[in-house]
Amino acid sequence: MTTKQGDKLKNHYESYNHVIKPLIAAYEAREHIFPTPIFNEIRAFNDHISRCYLDGADEAFVDKQLTRAGRHITRLILDLYKYMITSFHKGRESFEIKTKNVDLSIINNGDFLNNFTTLKTKSINALREAKRIEAITTSTQEEIFTHFEIAFNLYQENEALIESNFKQINWAKNKTLFKKAKPYLVCLLIAIATWLIRDLLNFNFI
Repeated sequence: MTTKQGDKLKNHYESYNHVIKPLIAAYEAREHIFPTPIFNEIRAFNDHISRCYLDGADEAFVDKQLTRAGRHITRLILDLYKYMITSFHKGRESFEIKTKNVDLSIINNGDFLNNFTTLKTKSINALREAKRIEAITTSTQEEIFTHFEIAFNLYQENEALIESNFKQINWAKNKTLFKKAKPYLVCLLIAIATWLIRDLLNFNFI
């Protein structure tokens, strides 16, 4: 194996250790399950790497194996982007259901809701575009990868926005709840006051 090929192999493993493994860990932490369909890509990647060390493997053969291994790395990342996008989408839907009756416009003077809505729209449009590109038979793997990466980043940014405003969201929930309960509290206080006044008048009359 030449120095150039060694560098290429090193890059493959850096992508595996610093991109793929963290994505797998993130998905497992969110969904509590390993994305088993990617096993085939991992197996194929390792298979091509192992072939580089076969007896009699010449430079051209090793180059071919490293190139094929690189394609599996790309497909692994692409598949994990898709898994994470699905998970992010589910998380966002859950958030919207839980905050359906919460006035989110009061958070940061409306900036949170505006940013959330903008990122949601952008992420959905980016995912639709990625799927459109993927459906075109003439699209290259690089084009498909690029578009799904854009969608992944937007979904991730949307998720990060929610997480970074967790305290403010809870504050908005409590404030909205109090606002809705306020008329009932006022009625209750009026009823209590009326009862006390009537009781006091009856007492004085006796």
